[in-house]
Amino acid sequence: ATIILWVFWALWHLPLFFYLYDAIIIVGFLLGLLAGAITFTWLYNSAGGSILLVAVWHGAFNFVTGCVTCKTGVAAAVLSTLVMVWAVVVVLWFKPATLARADKQVLLK
Repeated sequence: ATIILWVFWALWHLPLFFYLYDAIIIVGFLLGLLAGAITFTWLYNSAGGSILLVAVWHGAFNFVTGCVTCKTGVAAAVLSTLVMVWAVVVVLWFKPATLARADKQVLLK
């Protein structure tokens, strides 16, 4: 599911590559999107399927990395690096197949 999210997310951001970025930045941006997809999947699974938590995290991330007062881009670089490091921790620490501490609970009728 994370890879599917990543592919759709990359396609969603594709116009930005032609408008804002040089070709050399695309690889790093795609790796960042993959780290973000891993983080989103982990948040969603760990919060019991809470879309609200994922949406709040996405909004907070976009606010910090895109704020008008952050002219140097340091905040964006630091936060993006932390997300990439956290994605590696999630994959190594939690189950790579589920990206969560425990298996999904299924209610049987």
